[in-house]
Amino acid sequence: MLTPNELEHNYGQVKKGSDGNCTFELSNTGDQNLIISSCQGSCGCTTPKCDPNTTIEPGKSQTITVHYDTNRMGPFTKTVMVNWNNKERKPTVLTIKGEVIE
Repeated sequence: MLTPNELEHNYGQVKKGSDGNCTFELSNTGDQNLIISSCQGSCGCTTPKCDPNTTIEPGKSQTITVHYDTNRMGPFTKTVMVNWNNKERKPTVLTIKGEVIE
């Protein structure tokens, strides 16, 4: 089973143009290898970085970095879909939220 260290990252209030990076750690808590096939942001302002076809062995972890474009003012809530080889073919959904201020 693919288990994130958190399902949601709250940036809180961040200044326009500041660093919009955060990381999620995904752990394999099952007994078989997991393969992350892709990571996709909900819009062009949210860019996840993961290595496609990465194998996570049981008991091991993999980090995904997500970048939000902090040049966009106002509150935001965005998602990242992490696709992996689970039987249900359901992605794991990660959420980022916060507010960009002047």
